[in-house]
Amino acid sequence: MKRILYTILMLFPFVINAQTATLDSKRVLSSLDVFKKIDTLMAKEQLKYSKEYEIKKSTLEKTIAYADSLKLEKPKDKKTKEVIQRSKELQQELVDFENESKEKLIEYKSLIATPYYEKVDAIIKKIAQKLNYKQVFDTQAISFVYIDPETDITEIVINELKKEFVNKK
Repeated sequence: MKRILYTILMLFPFVINAQTATLDSKRVLSSLDVFKKIDTLMAKEQLKYSKEYEIKKSTLEKTIAYADSLKLEKPKDKKTKEVIQRSKELQQELVDFENESKEKLIEYKSLIATPYYEKVDAIIKKIAQKLNYKQVFDTQAISFVYIDPETDITEIVINELKKEFVNKK
């Protein structure tokens, strides 16, 4: 632990002396229509899964209610045990569906958004190098007490991205 702390303290002066810039990634991404379209596509895709989830949930709730009524009437009956077992299976299917749909939504967003994120990253890197910044901090990811407005490259990145996306249409 001491070794790690010592290493961090030794590197601290280099980080302080490095030219750093800041960027508001939320403003950058929201300034581009393509990310608004991606959000719309994601909402539509999520709605499909939500509808199917609600149907499965309703079926599960009805099965559980039926199992509960059977338990009160005939707790040791074979039919009661089968319905209880089926409700457990439906519950697991619902959990599995929820996990699979989350994974599919992540994959879908990655598929449609990654090329654009890569363009944004490339332009940020290009601007940072052009302006001799060694690091760019995202103000959405890190809290700052003070930021010198002169080191904020958000508007420069937005303008460059707008040129890039207009030229590529």
